[in-house]
Amino acid sequence: MTDARTNLLNLLDQAEALVTDWQITTKTIGQIINSYRDQLTNLVYDVFNGNSDPIDFRRAHKALLREDAPQAYIEGLREGGIDELDDDDKAAMDEKVNDWLSEQVTFVNDFAKAIGEARKDKTQRQAILDRVVLWVDSLRSLGELGRAYALGNVKADWQLGDRNTHTEDCIALSKRPAHRVSWWIERGHTPPIHLGCGCRLRNVKTNETIMGE
Repeated sequence: MTDARTNLLNLLDQAEALVTDWQITTKTIGQIINSYRDQLTNLVYDVFNGNSDPIDFRRAHKALLREDAPQAYIEGLREGGIDELDDDDKAAMDEKVNDWLSEQVTFVNDFAKAIGEARKDKTQRQAILDRVVLWVDSLRSLGELGRAYALGNVKADWQLGDRNTHTEDCIALSKRPAHRVSWWIERGHTPPIHLGCGCRLRNVKTNETIMGE
């Protein structure tokens, strides 16, 4: 069995375990992101300080990505309002997480090499730490993809704001029935739609604001 297939099977096992423990372990996307940032930063400094080498870093970083990626996406789903995953949700998660991982792991080797060079040249270290921020932002974006997927299946309606600046479009949209968030987004009906627009898309189930003011 190839390493790539082994890694994929391990990822799917981890995702299944996370789904099984859905009601047991609860972390926010922010908590997962902060944990990833701290662990990645520590791995970088281990190389800087000579406690590990780029090869060790490469292996540890790939393992960290495979562990945190499904967690970030699942917590995004949870924050978006999906409490239980059906088969379609699991399939969507597998696709998004696998695509994200496939892209990210292609950059790991180059990052490890750059860290090794920065161990010898301290003037390069700030650039490495700046790249850590990019890695963190990328994982955050994966979590937000999960949240966007979940919100895409939430029913929402258009609510006029308190301001007296409504256009004919605002009023017309407020008269439409509730639709899934994806319906509004696909048609470009996302507040604000004009300067001073105070409208919002409202979750009809919870009354929470999804987009807008």
